[in-house]
Amino acid sequence: MKPLNWKSKERWKPIKGYEGIYSVSNMGRIKRHWHRRAGVPNKRKYKTTPKLLKVNANKSHSHPKVKLRTLEGVTKSFDVKYLVADAWLKPRRGGRVVYKSDDVFDCSVYNLKEIGVVKEKNAAKLTIEQVKEIKQTLLDSLNIRGVKARIAKQYDISPATITRISKSERWEEIEPFLPLD
Repeated sequence: MKPLNWKSKERWKPIKGYEGIYSVSNMGRIKRHWHRRAGVPNKRKYKTTPKLLKVNANKSHSHPKVKLRTLEGVTKSFDVKYLVADAWLKPRRGGRVVYKSDDVFDCSVYNLKEIGVVKEKNAAKLTIEQVKEIKQTLLDSLNIRGVKARIAKQYDISPATITRISKSERWEEIEPFLPLD
């Protein structure tokens, strides 16, 4: 939630990749400093008085968005919460930014928080030898009911991972142990 006297506490930082052209405030507002006039052949920059951009924040969009244009004329749309978070919260790569309150149209830094890096739950939990053992067990007990759940519990992974291993959607390059004849 914004403080009561928020305009006196509003601070600005440049938007990463658009330094000198756009700034973002800690209150979730976007300001343009430079622009390029359409149709000007030499693509000169024109300094203007700073202008607050209109944020596309209607009910058809899930989050407030804004369009930023480079000096070359390339336009790209951004969620305002990510622009605020990049400038003020410094989220880690892969971190998720969420709203503290239910008001998704309040993109102030006071209403945003990072919840950390989202990682795949079972990423690289298995060694190559373990995958070979799992594949061999699956081959040996082809029609035994509940074998996938038992293997998943044994290796502390999800049954879906065992299914992916059995269908060669994961670890497809690893062959099971071959019996010595």
